[in-house]
Amino acid sequence: MSRNTDKKFKTFRDLNRGDDSSDNEDEKNLFTGGERSGLEVEKPPEDQARSLVQQLLNQAARSANLPDTRPGAGQEPSTSGSFAGSGYRLGTENATSEVIPGQQPSQSLEKVTRTCTFWKDGFSIDDGPLYRFDDPKNKSYMEQMRQGNAPLDLFRVMPGQSVDINLKHNSDQNYKPPKSKQDKFSGEGFRLGSPVPGDVITDSSRSSGKEKLVPESSSSSSSSESNKDPNVENENKTTIQVRLADGRKLKVVVDKHGPVQQVYDFVDAIFLADGETRSYFLSLSYPVKPINDKVQTISDAKLVHSVVIQRWK
Repeated sequence: MSRNTDKKFKTFRDLNRGDDSSDNEDEKNLFTGGERSGLEVEKPPEDQARSLVQQLLNQAARSANLPDTRPGAGQEPSTSGSFAGSGYRLGTENATSEVIPGQQPSQSLEKVTRTCTFWKDGFSIDDGPLYRFDDPKNKSYMEQMRQGNAPLDLFRVMPGQSVDINLKHNSDQNYKPPKSKQDKFSGEGFRLGSPVPGDVITDSSRSSGKEKLVPESSSSSSSSESNKDPNVENENKTTIQVRLADGRKLKVVVDKHGPVQQVYDFVDAIFLADGETRSYFLSLSYPVKPINDKVQTISDAKLVHSVVIQRWK
C-alpha cells in the first residue's frame, strides 16, 4: 500500500520510548482452548479501533507538557527588514565589477490546527463527515496517526506543512452531524399597514412577471417613482399611479377631462387577464374614501397626478 502521509505533529512513537510494552502494542487476538488444542479468536474491528483510540488519547496526554521539537517550532515569524535584493561588487585594478544576486526568501507553509473527535461509532475531523470504525481504510488512518504520521488527504494539508491536532473524546456518544449554517431569509413576508392587510408581498427575485400583462395602450413604464411623465403628458393628459391589492405598482395615462371610469377600466383589464373575479373599489391613499362616482372627470375628482389604491370589498 502506497503511503500518502507526512509527519505532521509530534511523533507519539518517540514519546513512548521507555514506556511499558503494554502501551505500545495492542492485544489484537484472544485465545481459547484446552490442554492440547487452542483456538485463536480475532477481536472485532470495532474493539481494535477503540483500542487504537485509547492509545492515541494516552499518547496525547503524555506529550501535552513536552517541548515541541519540530524544526522552527516556537519561533516567531521573521519581521526583519534586512536587504534581500541584488547587489554589486565594486571592481579593482585587477577585477571588474560584478552583480551579486540576492537570496530568494524561503516560502514556508502556515501551520494549521485540526480537531479530531472520537465518537462511539467512528471519528471526524473538524466539522467533516464520520469515518466509521468498521471501515478498514479508516482503521489504517488511525494506525498512521498512532505511529506519528498525519494522512495528507484526511487532515487537508500540504506536504511539509505543520499541523497541530487536538484530540476530542466523545466516545460515549454517537456521531452528531454539525448544524448547517442558516442562510439569510429569502421567503415571503407581510408588509404592515399595506393597502390590504394580510396580502403577501413576494420577494422581488421570485416575481411572477404579472407586470407584463399591463395593456400597452394605457400604461407607461413603472421604473420611475414620479407620476409625471413629460414624454406622454400634455395639457389634456395626466399620469396616475395605481397600487394594486397584490402589491404591484403600475401607472396609467388618462385624459384629465375624461371620466374616472378610465382608471377602473385599466384595473379591470389587468385582473381580467389574471382571472381575478373579486369585487374591489378604488380610493385615494388619504383619506381612505371610495371613489364611487365613475362618471365624474379625473380633474373634478382631483385625481390629476394622484396615487390611487385598489382595495377588496
